[in-house]
Amino acid sequence: CDTGVIFSVDGAATWNKITKATLGDPTNTAGDGSPPDTDDLDEISIAFDPQDVRRVYVLRLTNSTWNASFDPRAFLYWSNDYGAAWFSFGVGI
Repeated sequence: CDTGVIFSVDGAATWNKITKATLGDPTNTAGDGSPPDTDDLDEISIAFDPQDVRRVYVLRLTNSTWNASFDPRAFLYWSNDYGAAWFSFGVGI
């Protein structure tokens, strides 16, 4: 099963993955600025700017139970280029 968030800019003729989903990797670390893996997500929400569809927002809520010391958090990311590059609003909300 392949997981992640995908997008298309050509009317669904082709699709691109914008998250780094690696099943079985409990660290869920994205060192390149992209939204982290989706295998421990409780919820993910996506919104597009109605004035500029190139701007995408992703809210990532985690509820991981693999580590008792893990602090579940919400992470908010945004992109100006349909999801090719991502920026974080902060470490954790």
